[in-house]
Amino acid sequence: MEYHFYPPFFEVTPHPSFGDAWEAFCCEILNLDNKTTEIRRRTPPDLGVDLFWQSTRRAYQCKSVESGQSGDFAIASAIDSIDRAIQKRLDLGWEEYFVCSNVDLTGSQEAKLRNIFPEVQLLTPAYWTFCCRRFHNAIAPRFRLLVRVSEPAVLRSINSKFLDSYSRTLQTSLKGHPLSLLVYSNRRKDIFEVPASSDFTADDLLKQNISFGFSGKQSPVTIVQRIC
Repeated sequence: MEYHFYPPFFEVTPHPSFGDAWEAFCCEILNLDNKTTEIRRRTPPDLGVDLFWQSTRRAYQCKSVESGQSGDFAIASAIDSIDRAIQKRLDLGWEEYFVCSNVDLTGSQEAKLRNIFPEVQLLTPAYWTFCCRRFHNAIAPRFRLLVRVSEPAVLRSINSKFLDSYSRTLQTSLKGHPLSLLVYSNRRKDIFEVPASSDFTADDLLKQNISFGFSGKQSPVTIVQRIC
């Protein structure tokens, strides 16, 4: 299974926001990986520390990027959190400081963090993916399953759903450089990655995706272009 740490792959519900869901996920994974239940979330004002493991004096700040793009990482916010945590370091008593991010940081972003606190430790997707594979059963409800639909499967669906003349038109438009779309329903855990043409209409896509297990009458379907 692939793990993508941003919506729609990463489930936000029942949390009020993606940031809140990411913080809860980090707390769960860290407790599992460290075989403890001592790592706890802190309520605002958090003073730059979202999670704290008091017995080991480890402080964690959770930073999430909803787009899943490294370039959108809010470096100024991360720097501000570290700065506030340093100011209150004696009050909280932390010794190690971790930034928990759902994206990989660029070299310049990492350099800016280390300029504020050289000993900062980064927990990025490589760590979260490793832990998710270890504790799959525990964290599976937090993710949607990505199902890749092949181009031949789309062509078969076109043949079965459309008249011959229009079917040939759709098949021709699919050849070349198809788009890659994500198609999913609020009532299913699957996300379908489907090749499509920019000439397809929304109705064309919906008719095809009934063949992949969606019913437009029973389940609201969301179609978005994949940009990652």
